[in-house]
Amino acid sequence: MDIEKTTPFLSIELDGVNKTPTVIVNGNKIEKVVHLGVDWSTGTYKQTLKTITISYYESPGILKTVTYENEITVS
Repeated sequence: MDIEKTTPFLSIELDGVNKTPTVIVNGNKIEKVVHLGVDWSTGTYKQTLKTITISYYESPGILKTVTYENEITVS
C-alpha cells in the first residue's frame, strides 16, 4: 500500500520555554520569529474562531506579521 505523506499546515517545535520556537507553515520555515500566538479550541455547538499569529523579522528592521483565521460552525 502506497501512503502519500502530506505536509502539515503548521508545525511548532519548542526545545525549552526560553528558546525561540521553530515554526514551519506549509513546509516553509519562518526565520527570526519574535511572536507566536495560537488561539485554538475544540469544536463546540457554536462558532469558534481559530487564530494563528506569527511576527518575524523579514529583513533587518522590517517586522512582518501574518495572521491565519478560520471561523467554523459545528452542528
